Amino acid sequence: MGRRLLRYRCRSGGAKAVKGGAEMRSIVATVLIILATIHCARAADAPTDRDLQVGYCVGVGKVQLEKMQVTGSPAIDQMMADARARNQHYILYLTSRGYVGATGPRMRMLLPAMGRGEADVHEIINVGNLCVSQCKSAATLAAASQCYKKCQAQHMSEAKTRRIAACDTLDQDVPF
Repeated sequence: MGRRLLRYRCRSGGAKAVKGGAEMRSIVATVLIILATIHCARAADAPTDRDLQVGYCVGVGKVQLEKMQVTGSPAIDQMMADARARNQHYILYLTSRGYVGATGPRMRMLLPAMGRGEADVHEIINVGNLCVSQCKSAATLAAASQCYKKCQAQHMSEAKTRRIAACDTLDQDVPF
């Protein structure tokens, strides 16, 4: 069987015959390496676990701040100030990582985590309202407390409450 001759144009503009395609294989290998490098650069642009956690906590903080109301109570007002500061801390972190203010795919990578945080808080609020309505007829404080805890355990995922509670301490691990 005869050897195939492959033709391609080299940089000098002339035609060159290649026996067995050895040079062509090296060109294809170079192109594949370049494509792999581009793909790896895009993968490095993906959010880290910490970025996703902070995005989740921004969603949690957004809903919590929307639902909190100024009461005049120093303790509640301090809780609101702490929540605002924590959320601002998270937003600064995401800004430094290039998410906030970014358009296109960079910001869209965090939107599911932020949405999950918002949904979890809304669900916990709804469960809390349900439990309050179920337990409002309790005769004593102890009975109401027991009823409320039982209702929460029945309707609320412990994993969700742990994820939301982690947002209160995550800012200690996040720079800025």
